Amino acid sequence: MASSGAPPCSSFMISNPDRDPSSSAINASFRNHFLASVPRPVLEKLEAQLIRVDLPAGTMLLHSDREIQWLYFLERGMASVSSLDRAGAPVEVGVIGREGIVGFQSLLGQPLTHTSAIMQGSGEGYRLRADALREYTPQDADVTRLLHTFLHALLEQTTQLVLCNRLHELEARLARWLLTACDFMGTRAIHLTQEFLAEMLGVGRPAVTLAAGVLQRNGYISYSRGLVEVADPAKLEQVTCDCYGIIRNSYKRLYPTLY
Repeated sequence: MASSGAPPCSSFMISNPDRDPSSSAINASFRNHFLASVPRPVLEKLEAQLIRVDLPAGTMLLHSDREIQWLYFLERGMASVSSLDRAGAPVEVGVIGREGIVGFQSLLGQPLTHTSAIMQGSGEGYRLRADALREYTPQDADVTRLLHTFLHALLEQTTQLVLCNRLHELEARLARWLLTACDFMGTRAIHLTQEFLAEMLGVGRPAVTLAAGVLQRNGYISYSRGLVEVADPAKLEQVTCDCYGIIRNSYKRLYPTLY
């Protein structure tokens, strides 16, 4: 699931290391939008507690039905948030990048969550004990505003994914997932298995194999030994449903300086 040094998919780059996280950032040393924008007096109280962490592909950041002890602020990479279906298999319900916080449920007074979060590709970021930030959520208007903006973006994304998974063909959904993943991770090449893709899309592996084969035969992607590379993002975008553009435009609207 790690990403390579291949070129990005588009200018919508959540994880582009060359992109300024925010032209109006208060704390310019951080690439995570929340940390870059939180009021300086609050950050000064939190900074000593922030722990820099490498996050290899497959790192579990959040476990279903376990108490949330840590918040994660990604500086690079993407986390997939998933829930379990009736059979107990994980299905992706959203992704989080540099714009937000993994473990945000704790800030809403919910110590447990029914979702899990796993790193898609390698990344890095900071972690912070959940109770360290929780006291500022109801008291500081700027912290609350930042949290609400992130929750708004995630809710719009999740709502669109529900519609997408219910109404659209697998090829279009696969194209949407690949474009979103390479946007968030900042590369056209993504290391992943078909089993993993099937879990994220909530389908069986044979169906993903067929859909990926169609995209490969048409020259939209190449797939070999667990490496998927988006050969032509513009052409692949023609295959995907409108959900990709709707989600992308929503994040551009809510985070104009980040994207």
